[in-house]
Amino acid sequence: MRLSNILLLLCAVAVIGSAAGAGPTVPATLHYKVKMQSASFGKDAGTREVWIKGDKMRCEIYGGKLRVTVLKNSQGVFLLHPWNKVAGKYPDGSPRGNPRTLLPGPTGSPKLFLAKVNARKLDNQKVGNRVCEVYSYTEPTTKRFCKLWVDTKTGKPVKLWMNGKHKVMDELTATYVLYDQTARISDSVFELPKGYSVRPMPKRELASKPASRQSHNGKTGT
Repeated sequence: MRLSNILLLLCAVAVIGSAAGAGPTVPATLHYKVKMQSASFGKDAGTREVWIKGDKMRCEIYGGKLRVTVLKNSQGVFLLHPWNKVAGKYPDGSPRGNPRTLLPGPTGSPKLFLAKVNARKLDNQKVGNRVCEVYSYTEPTTKRFCKLWVDTKTGKPVKLWMNGKHKVMDELTATYVLYDQTARISDSVFELPKGYSVRPMPKRELASKPASRQSHNGKTGT
């Protein structure tokens, strides 16, 4: 066998071996939770909790007795109505499946997110006893101007401020109480609950814009 053929064979074996050793790709996960504050309706504007695993997403928005769930899985994007066990399905390509339409902050590494949105560093400030770097940016999905406080020690988001617009969007502040990029999340979190019937989303729901209707006291236009 010629030397060139032997080298090619060795290279092929090395490539196959490295691919086999790599194993299946593990989807990135994120679990975060924020407490919402509204400039118009006060400090207790509900809670938003999000689970992300690869391209799957679950967002629960709750306050008082009201609870709204947006779910994205391989079947589509759904708005769950627990009181009548109906899953309203958004059309294919709906922006509702993007978690940033529900909260225009990072959905992975805050550092990479800030670079991607061309954020500008403003200052260093304390939030409680944590020293934070403050950044400003316009989130491209919602077109909303935001400020993000990031803990200088942990690199995790601490607070997110979202600019409002008179009679269109309320000014909101989200305080992070959890941000776990290594969360173990079961696939069952993204499954439709048993006993729910799937129906197309009503046209009046489809006409609403994600950034135009915001939650207050647990109420939401999502």
